[in-house]
Amino acid sequence: MDNFKEVHPIKVEVRNLSISIKQSSTIMDRIRSNTPEDIKVISNISFDANPGQIFAIMGSSGSGKTTLLHTMAGRAKNSIMTGDILFDGINPKQFHSNGNCGYVQQFDYLMPHLTVRETLMYTAELRLPSTMSIIEKRQSVESVILELGLKECADTVIGDSWVKGISGGEKRRVSVGCQLLLNPSILFLDEPTTGLDAYSSHNLIETLKSLADRGRTIFITIHQPRSDIFNIFDSVILLAKGNMVYAGPAGTTIMNYFENLCFVCPLNINPADYIIDITSVDGRTEEDKTFTETRVSKLIQDWITNTAKLSMEKSNTILSQDSIMESKDIDDKFPKSIVLNQRRSGANWFSQTLILIRRTWVNQFRDRMTLWGMFFEVIFVGVVFGSVYFQLPEELPGVLSRRAALYTISSIQTYLMLIFFVNKIVSDMKVFDRERTDRMYRVFPYVMGTFIAQIPLNVLFPTIYSFIMYFMVGLRMDDFAIHFFRFASANVLAHFVIVAFSQFSVSVARDFSTASLIGNALYAFFSYSCGFFIQLDSIPVYLRWISKISYLTFEFRLLSSNEFTDNVYKCEDVGRPCEGNSILESLAIERNDYTYTYIGLVGNWLVFMILSIVLLQYYKIDPTKHAKQLQKTKKKKEVVEMELKEFNSRKVDLTLKNVSLELTTKPMFRSATNKMLLSNISGTFSHSSLSIVMGGSGTGKSTLLSLLCGRSLSVGSNSKMKQSGSILFNGKEIKDQSIISSICSFVRQSDDHLLPSLTCRETLVYAARLRLPQSFTEDMKVSRALEVLRLLGLSHCADTIVGSETSKGLSGGEKRRLSIGIQMLVDPSVLIIDEPTSGLDAFTAHHIMETLKSIANTGRTIICSIHQPRSDIFVMFDHILLLTLGGRVAYSGSAKSIIPYFQQMDIDIPTHINPADLILDVTSIDFRNSLAEQQSKKRIEDIITVWKNTGNNVDLEKSSVIDQLDVGEIYARKMLPMSKAFPILLERSYLNIKREPTILLSRILQVVSLGIIQALFFTPQGNDQASVQNRLGILQQSNSVLFVGLLNCVAAFPTEKAVLFYEYNDRAYSVESFFLAYNLLEIPVEIVSAFLFTIFTQIVVGLNVSWTNYICMSLAIFGLVNTGESIGIMFTSIVGHVGFSVSMTSCVLGIFTVMSGIMSSDMPLFLDRINRISPVPYFARLMVVNEFDSTSRFTCTTEEKSTQQCLYETGDDVLRLLKGSADTMSFDPNQVSFYLVVGMALAVFYRLVSYLLLRYRTMSN
Repeated sequence: MDNFKEVHPIKVEVRNLSISIKQSSTIMDRIRSNTPEDIKVISNISFDANPGQIFAIMGSSGSGKTTLLHTMAGRAKNSIMTGDILFDGINPKQFHSNGNCGYVQQFDYLMPHLTVRETLMYTAELRLPSTMSIIEKRQSVESVILELGLKECADTVIGDSWVKGISGGEKRRVSVGCQLLLNPSILFLDEPTTGLDAYSSHNLIETLKSLADRGRTIFITIHQPRSDIFNIFDSVILLAKGNMVYAGPAGTTIMNYFENLCFVCPLNINPADYIIDITSVDGRTEEDKTFTETRVSKLIQDWITNTAKLSMEKSNTILSQDSIMESKDIDDKFPKSIVLNQRRSGANWFSQTLILIRRTWVNQFRDRMTLWGMFFEVIFVGVVFGSVYFQLPEELPGVLSRRAALYTISSIQTYLMLIFFVNKIVSDMKVFDRERTDRMYRVFPYVMGTFIAQIPLNVLFPTIYSFIMYFMVGLRMDDFAIHFFRFASANVLAHFVIVAFSQFSVSVARDFSTASLIGNALYAFFSYSCGFFIQLDSIPVYLRWISKISYLTFEFRLLSSNEFTDNVYKCEDVGRPCEGNSILESLAIERNDYTYTYIGLVGNWLVFMILSIVLLQYYKIDPTKHAKQLQKTKKKKEVVEMELKEFNSRKVDLTLKNVSLELTTKPMFRSATNKMLLSNISGTFSHSSLSIVMGGSGTGKSTLLSLLCGRSLSVGSNSKMKQSGSILFNGKEIKDQSIISSICSFVRQSDDHLLPSLTCRETLVYAARLRLPQSFTEDMKVSRALEVLRLLGLSHCADTIVGSETSKGLSGGEKRRLSIGIQMLVDPSVLIIDEPTSGLDAFTAHHIMETLKSIANTGRTIICSIHQPRSDIFVMFDHILLLTLGGRVAYSGSAKSIIPYFQQMDIDIPTHINPADLILDVTSIDFRNSLAEQQSKKRIEDIITVWKNTGNNVDLEKSSVIDQLDVGEIYARKMLPMSKAFPILLERSYLNIKREPTILLSRILQVVSLGIIQALFFTPQGNDQASVQNRLGILQQSNSVLFVGLLNCVAAFPTEKAVLFYEYNDRAYSVESFFLAYNLLEIPVEIVSAFLFTIFTQIVVGLNVSWTNYICMSLAIFGLVNTGESIGIMFTSIVGHVGFSVSMTSCVLGIFTVMSGIMSSDMPLFLDRINRISPVPYFARLMVVNEFDSTSRFTCTTEEKSTQQCLYETGDDVLRLLKGSADTMSFDPNQVSFYLVVGMALAVFYRLVSYLLLRYRTMSN
């Protein structure tokens, strides 16, 4: 790490610090004047931290480690702090703002389509001093890559849920590397070793130590440090229940302190594990809980007593006199040559912009699924819309249809892009918020750099769309070059505006529900004020100003002026030419209206860009809020002891025979590349044993576990997997996934299947009610859940919300235990757990493994992957499968034999060293320098060769001899019948929604806001000729509630689908049970919002009001919203990529809206026939014929009569105009019931199709 420059050494002082978390109050709390009590997380702690040291903040889960770290780093939100935190004796705010503090958070927010090297290089270019040359920055990047063991994956993309990239542990190291490159004076790291193997963890801490030795102050929270890592720490801050237990030097000093309190660490035990054990509360039994709580309380009091004996100057530490570093010594050792009163120098704003342009371009170009989605959407929508308005004739209806075509061209495509970009930017903002908080760049370079990088695509796609529409519609061909340029440039500029508008919406709110609500509402204002549905002069005075700032107004005016100015159409059907200037006059648009409209479009783009920059700069959104602590359940079930009895079901051995897995990736325009994920793995996992898969990050541990339980692996669209070899269950190969799921339960590394608004207790209780056999009574199921809660040490957080990325609830370790507990409920034959101890403190990890060992002893087969097993956990292992890079086997056999096996190869394992740590060390590649890399690779090759020659068949020969599994005797685990699963799912989903009132309110307001906006623009409606156009505009715009269904789907369904996939794989319940519960909760919301919408749109506006009309319109709106959501469910079920599914769904809905018949009454016959399978034209006709029935009367002025402009006197006149040709679907006032029944029947049909696609996708997952 020699490439890092010197930093300003900073001393950190914490005095009497207490932190409480504000509890959010609900509406009901305010009504009842019930103010929730704040939760005290940290209580009166003090310590000093001198530069040049690495401080480990340790403690059990929930002890307040992360809260303390957040507070010191200036990132604590929604909290109340008392006491002082001082950096060099002053307020730390200026240090937080000038880039002298770095922070590595628990979540890894990285750009998914960049490689590891590119991610680090762009970070270096942005943040390292501008005085460093590009060669020096590249050397720093390569140094970090080697230090963090990232060389093997340096040219692999980061990846996401859609594109397979690096492993979770490798992502963790990349996040750490990004902060190391920032070269801060103070570095905060929240669980940097979580997800890393022991070897990588040791290398990382050594790297941090080398940085600290050069004057930096480094704080890390850590759960399970290996003994040699613990010895690297300079000081330890030990917390228990939010109180200080110790703060001072590590090593012998901390052990002497606890020995003086009669807590002596046994020989050959990791001191870090021991001190966490004695400062943790064991809640598994009441006796253990009482005993350990008493012990912890005494330790807290002992620390208070000891610090009270010290002088005021030394009250924060127990350092001996000769170990205290005075301020003068600090200044001598670390000269403060770096100025702090200015921002840390990195790239200037211009360079930042250029760097971000390059980075964004690379990331977006590699996102092939999104690019193909946009391309397909443009082509498909252009061709369909062009077909609807294909070669409009030069007759009066054709001339009038040109107005509708120009509105469609200007509005629908930009609205589709609005939905797409809001969804995309919501995802991108996670990376921005992390990097912005790290002060990697300013807001202006980010916004401009992102926009400029997108210009080629934002010009290309609108131009393709313009080309298709211009020729298919048959717009004017005189002076073609200039007219087509205006047409295309208007679409391109409008596309620019919609990108900026989307950025503005997400700048206000980071969640899709709220951002789409803002975008949808503002778009409705823009749409109504553009002059198509209501003449510009007829817009209410209090809203007319919107037309002056609406990009749709400028685009529609520009397109209309371009088409109609001085253009004359034959109009032989009326016996005289039709003048385009008259059309412009009827729209209140001037001839040659180009200059002002171009200025307006550019101005719109500029305003939204400026607003986005200002909001991102000054309107700081806290993406993570603390979830509310719920009151404990009043009625407490009696807990029935869950005994781990001898397993009476069939015992199962899993045997692997030459299992290999190869990933083939075929990038566009490049040759295919192959990567071995697993290579020729053989071995046996026996029943009644705790089997462990060990290996460094990226060695294929998680991949192997997924194969064992038959789970599919997600790869990108340009990649495919090739699997060979056999996985046998008691000697038999099983292909039926439902039977495998009945035998095996799988705990994934990710905890995203947990519903965020349920408490820990509720999650387990619902899981028990859904998973346990019907022979269990309700009380027995609840008792089992409560016992698992106790066994896993979750009693203290039983009533805490699970939480999510945006709502802080359970800690990462608590979520991990909760996920394990869900699978422990069902007592499977085979329990497979990916990283059961990841994110857990040493105490909890030990008890988790103790529990798993006890379960294995009853006859079950337990298989786990594990990164950093502590020494007393290692002795519990029965079988070890050791993997190296490339998924190759280094050892597979008895855990007791692994030490003698390695000793035979002259690899010494000292008795005082954790064998697991040393084994991982010798089977990992050291990338920190070329010599170490060469030597470690040779060592690993020798180990693999020895195993191939001597040990490859030993494990198979020693496997247990039990009866072969008779597949005919094993049935798929019975799912809970719909009659019982449905009410449980309904209750659970209702509770989850009830606790997220913002989302529920957003779903209702998405529809109701459109009704309110229509009321604002069109109230009151008269009965003159202009009102006919207004009424048709209202009804046409009412069809756009289709898109609300899509927005509701995107906001909620992907999360629900993830839970379904997880629980269906566990054979908990059927897709039918889930779908019925989902619909029963969604449909009432849609009905309520539809009836509220109709109140504003029909009654307030003053349409044709009657009870029949009100009911019919409400049902039509409900049917449209329901259809939009159904189509969203279809695409979201089929395509896992949300952005692509949004593009495709928007495409279909946009086409449905245009083809409703109000704006396209005379479409080509083949489109009319296709259109009949859509419910939209039926609902549109239902609303139209009810509005323009035989009782409707419209007035004409004398001038209108004299100029033959009195076109509508009755509703029948309007229906005749909309009729179209004799072969197309008519507007028949006598078919009200037909329209309603067929429309609702088709809405039901679409929902059934969405169910079938969801069922297919779930079963094939």
